[in-house]
Amino acid sequence: QSDGGCYQLVITSSALTLERSSGGVWEELDSVPVTIDYGTPHVLVLRLRGNRLSGYLDGVRRLVAEDDTYTSGRAALKTGQGQARFDNVIVRSR
Repeated sequence: QSDGGCYQLVITSSALTLERSSGGVWEELDSVPVTIDYGTPHVLVLRLRGNRLSGYLDGVRRLVAEDDTYTSGRAALKTGQGQARFDNVIVRSR
């Protein structure tokens, strides 16, 4: 997006969170507590259909939000602190 805005699915050792950035301001759209073992591989999915966003952890839908801020854009992967491995990355447009 031109303002650098995006949606992101964030996983920490204690929470799974769906966030939106708009105009440099982050807003939490949904969040659930989780317990994550960083030594175990996990499958994360962020699905966007129309204005509905869904976040999945290991095949289970855990987060749902509706937001009209962005209807198109690019996909990216990022890490904060530490290391991550990405495998089988799929981006589809329907």
